[in-house]
Amino acid sequence: MWVPIWVKAAAVVTLIVGLALALIGMLNFFRFEQTLRATTEARLGFVAKDLQANIQTGLDLGLDLSSMSNVQNIIEREAATDSRILGIDVFDDHAQVLFSTEEGAVESQIPAAWRAAIGADVDAVWQASDRAQMVVGTGLTSNFGADVGGVALRYSRASFEEQLQRMLDLLIRLGIATWVITALLSLGVCWLVFGATARHLARVRSAVDSALTNPEGPSFRPSRHPIEQEYALAEQGLRERLRRAATSGGES
Repeated sequence: MWVPIWVKAAAVVTLIVGLALALIGMLNFFRFEQTLRATTEARLGFVAKDLQANIQTGLDLGLDLSSMSNVQNIIEREAATDSRILGIDVFDDHAQVLFSTEEGAVESQIPAAWRAAIGADVDAVWQASDRAQMVVGTGLTSNFGADVGGVALRYSRASFEEQLQRMLDLLIRLGIATWVITALLSLGVCWLVFGATARHLARVRSAVDSALTNPEGPSFRPSRHPIEQEYALAEQGLRERLRRAATSGGES
């Protein structure tokens, strides 16, 4: 099936723009994911440091971490400020949970992934996230500077994933809308640029078909377009040679 050249050109432009939009969309999505992750972890790290400061006040007075009953109130009050907080755990230097907002977690051991994430710097913020939650924590020290445990904040990934999904949906909608607009503009521009040429080529092709089926038919009448002018000259020369060949053949 014959397809006009301007349609082919528009299809090529639309395909290239579509691939470019897909690449740009993926890059923007990955950049947004990295930025959102860093922002979320920084915010959770700030909350963890705030909890550390509140608990550290009693430790600096020489109190034993396991005997500080106000720690439970501190973590429960903080957990109540954000429904996306899954839980807050305070553990000792043997990785045993002493206080927790989650019922049944006390006296259990913190996961191995948390212990692996805790570095040598007790005051540093560490992360140990998985598919279900984002975990951010920091260490606790005694009034002598010894490591006595830490505090861990567990945050739901559902909100994080929802924001990523909303951004992905937005990028897809924008990409499709831009692609459709580009396709329509490409069709219009290519029709303006190549449409006239395609029409003249169609006339020439029709003239060629007519000349092949009826060599003795009327000559092609060109417009002012160079393509038709060139074909008309070529056809005129061909007809002239055919007449000369016929004349010389008849004389012999």
